[in-house]
Amino acid sequence: MTIPVLTIRQPWAGLIVAGKKVIENRSFKPPQHLIGQRMAIHAGQAKAPHAQDLAYVSEALMQLTPAQRKLVEARGEIIGTVVVDSVIEPYDRPHAREICAECELDWWLESRNGWVLRNPRKLRQPIEAKGRLGIWYTEEL
Repeated sequence: MTIPVLTIRQPWAGLIVAGKKVIENRSFKPPQHLIGQRMAIHAGQAKAPHAQDLAYVSEALMQLTPAQRKLVEARGEIIGTVVVDSVIEPYDRPHAREICAECELDWWLESRNGWVLRNPRKLRQPIEAKGRLGIWYTEEL
């Protein structure tokens, strides 16, 4: 079975799979065929610069269990899956609460498409993989 994969920098990838970050910011909308479907999360080799400087990120990192911390430390691996639930379009703050009532909107950059990700599942064993830009596909899961 082929599954779509999205490469994401750390600590974002680990926080998504740990269930702490439910909005992923992208310059593009998810393809319509991905809405409601499961997608794999690949932890890229690079770290997001200055992510730990953000108060809400520091707070989320402090709340992680030891197992969840391993997700944030992963590099170059598929670490879990999520369901692509919906998208918050750029500058659509009035509808953001309708789309994701329980979302912490600090995670959403208003100038970006906010992919709402639900039902994260950590893989029992991460899968080494070389990431790519955009959405790519694997049969490894």
